[in-house]
Amino acid sequence: MVKYMEVNTTPSPPRSPSQRSTLVIFVIIGVAVIAAGLAILVAYNQTAVTSTGYQGMQFSRQPDGGFVLGNPDARITVVEWADYA
Repeated sequence: MVKYMEVNTTPSPPRSPSQRSTLVIFVIIGVAVIAAGLAILVAYNQTAVTSTGYQGMQFSRQPDGGFVLGNPDARITVVEWADYA
């Protein structure tokens, strides 16, 4: 004996504007999450840059005891200050 299931074929009522905007927001968030996941996956699969160390790089010491790594007359300088107290 075969039983058939009755299927409702009446169309669903149209969605309200707030339901449509909620759906659009969820779709945008979903696409953003997928894009971020793919970006992270691609970033981790890239070949790691190997460091050559500090061999061959200029280094010196300032009169006040500070260290200089690289060209002391460079156009851009980075100053690091740390306090471990």
